[in-house]
Amino acid sequence: MYAIDATNGERLWRYGEIYANHSGPTTDGDTVYVGSNLSEGTFLVALDAASGDPLWRRAPAGGPIDSAPAVSAGVVYAASFDGSVDAFDTRTGTTVWEFTISDPGWFLSEPVVDGGTVFVVSSSGNVYALEATTGAVRWQYEVGHAGFPKLALEGDALYVAVGDAIHAVGTDSGDLLMRYPQMDLGSGIAVSDGILYARTAGDALTAWSAATGAVVWRFDDSQISSPPVAFEGVVYAGSFDGRLFAFNAITGEVLGEFSAGPGYVGDMTISDTTVYVASGAGRLYAASRLYAIEPD
Repeated sequence: MYAIDATNGERLWRYGEIYANHSGPTTDGDTVYVGSNLSEGTFLVALDAASGDPLWRRAPAGGPIDSAPAVSAGVVYAASFDGSVDAFDTRTGTTVWEFTISDPGWFLSEPVVDGGTVFVVSSSGNVYALEATTGAVRWQYEVGHAGFPKLALEGDALYVAVGDAIHAVGTDSGDLLMRYPQMDLGSGIAVSDGILYARTAGDALTAWSAATGAVVWRFDDSQISSPPVAFEGVVYAGSFDGRLFAFNAITGEVLGEFSAGPGYVGDMTISDTTVYVASGAGRLYAASRLYAIEPD
């Protein structure tokens, strides 16, 4: 894993004792947390964000960590491939609690923390809401076979994207609020200001009204490769031919595009001024974020 200076792209440090696979890093500012599934052992490691020096390393109760951990209020949560969620103290690495599912699934998507609740969904399609302090199950909801599910939160709704649908579930009750139309979902979803965004069949980017499920707009002029990211009235998504698009989140109008060279556009992250984009060619790009749209 590498730490890159956000202003000039220079490498700050490298930590090589991990095999992250699908697990991305998570940070609380001072510390970086990332899971590994090396052949000689599976562990969660905490690294000093400034130097990359390891602070602690712990083995989860389950198995390989194939998703990014989540951190909130001094606790880091890691979901493992073998169907367990482990909560560790961010300062010491001490285990706070462990939870293991009873269904035959596993965890490939990252946990999401909202207030006092940790949300996770298993590959067999069970969504669990866990007490953040104890790991006790608050509620459970079944979405059906999930494969590589994705979660997103807005207001009092948890959006669960599975292979053929998006389920909106009440965060407090676990009750189904709405099930959106059958669709062939790609990687990742985003939700902002009452609109859902996802890569769908044919590698298009589609936006739906969260209230009604009606399609608001659809972009299929280029094959979308990346999960969409919504930020300040703009939706960003990359394509298989190496382009990054910025869309008006309400209308779908293309505001601009950036060429990331050969290879598909993968995951991205956004700051106040810059969009950081990873490409399939193994490159990291920083593009100026020139667009912001204020809601009416």
